[in-house]
Amino acid sequence: MGERGMMRLRTESHVVIDDDIVRREELSTVLELDRAEDQHRQRLLEDAERAHNQAQALVHNAQCEAERLRSAARARFQRVARLGYAAGRRGALRDWNMRSVRAMHDERQQWLRNRERLLQVVVDACAAMLGEDRGALYRRAAHALEQACAEAKFLHVQVAPGELASAQQAFARFAAQSGGLRVEVAECTTLAQGECRCEWDSGVFETGLQLQLDSLRDVLHKVLGNDAAVECAAAEEADAEAVTC
Repeated sequence: MGERGMMRLRTESHVVIDDDIVRREELSTVLELDRAEDQHRQRLLEDAERAHNQAQALVHNAQCEAERLRSAARARFQRVARLGYAAGRRGALRDWNMRSVRAMHDERQQWLRNRERLLQVVVDACAAMLGEDRGALYRRAAHALEQACAEAKFLHVQVAPGELASAQQAFARFAAQSGGLRVEVAECTTLAQGECRCEWDSGVFETGLQLQLDSLRDVLHKVLGNDAAVECAAAEEADAEAVTC
């Protein structure tokens, strides 16, 4: 029962009767209204539950999508980080290799320059000694003729003007050691300083300071290293540097 004599058909119903006596046709209407109100309330509850379930599903889907996006972003970040590290590592290795190749090339060039300076120092020293002592130059020439003139009867030697005395002294000793060889030494205006031309029965021999120095330079090149091999190695280093760059 409600206040002031009102009666509710159900506790949760909003349909009430405020009269003590209800006629049959009015009761039927009241009951229909109560049933309709109850059905409407049930539909509202069902719609509310359905809306709640849909909202929960939307929230769940949104959370799953957000987690998927976070995972994709994390994987993309890690992949980019790995690629950046690999690219940085490759760049560092490339720079290190380039510096190493350049250092090797510079070292090789410095070695070549030092070798050339050493060769020039030795050649200059020999040139100074032979230039000061012409007798040594002619003694070397006489020594080179020992076997060639072993059976010769005469030897005609021509030297540059001003070097007759040194040549005569050197070849006089050679003539004395060779036995019956007759040696003649004369000056020749067409010969340069340090040059010497020797003619005997069956041959001609020419030598000189420059020839001696060139021969010495060739020997030193062979001892210190072959130019072709050195240049080939330098070219290979240059090619390697170009590829690295």
